[in-house]
Amino acid sequence: MVEVPNDADHFLRRRLAPSDQSELDEECVPGTRTKILSEAQKWLNNPEAPNILWISGAPGAGKSAIATTLAKEVFPCIRPCAKVFAKRDFA
Repeated sequence: MVEVPNDADHFLRRRLAPSDQSELDEECVPGTRTKILSEAQKWLNNPEAPNILWISGAPGAGKSAIATTLAKEVFPCIRPCAKVFAKRDFA
């Protein structure tokens, strides 16, 4: 099935000009990072939790893979979500 972008999607993509992040969209290897993924699930199910899940860590620790896994597999089943990615040397 081919997804046809609607007018709003086309408008936003044209105005925001998102970068190609296909090389940055690697998910966690199955069975890895289970603790942080479990903590994120607890955060999602806690109505008292803050509205933002902040993931921080050293370079190469897997923050982007964790965010991608959550955005693609966990959160869409429950709520709309977005992944914001910032990298100093990637503009």
